[in-house]
Amino acid sequence: MDSAYRGRVGETLFAESLEDRRKAEAESHLIRDSSGVDEETGQCRGVYPLCGRGDVNTYSLFAELNHNLINQHGRVGCILPTGIATDDTNKLFFKELVEDRLLVSFFAFENEEKLFPRSDQQGDVRTAVFWSSGRRGEKGKARVPNAASGAN
Repeated sequence: MDSAYRGRVGETLFAESLEDRRKAEAESHLIRDSSGVDEETGQCRGVYPLCGRGDVNTYSLFAELNHNLINQHGRVGCILPTGIATDDTNKLFFKELVEDRLLVSFFAFENEEKLFPRSDQQGDVRTAVFWSSGRRGEKGKARVPNAASGAN
């Protein structure tokens, strides 16, 4: 492979990388600027008012959209990274689920047995399964298992 060819390949890869980065930043900008909570009024706006802020993750948007689509008698379950409950950018979303008693159950575990073989599990990444109800203030409490005891 001659150096001129390597140079053209490198320039092409660099240009494609810049374009991909520009697209990702534009999508994040659109989501963040069309969503969120108005600081002055406290009103929610946009499609993703709770997760469309900060460092936007697609799994967070997926969870919030699913939650917003269910009616008061419905439920939704998602298989997501545990960051849905632990990441700073998701704290408003998870806080709403817990405070409004919409969280039915939440299970976090390492996918060592490859129950979900297509999930990208590398290093210390854990998987979470959560169920959300559309009925606010439903009697009962969320079942958040204690990892140490293994209880449900």
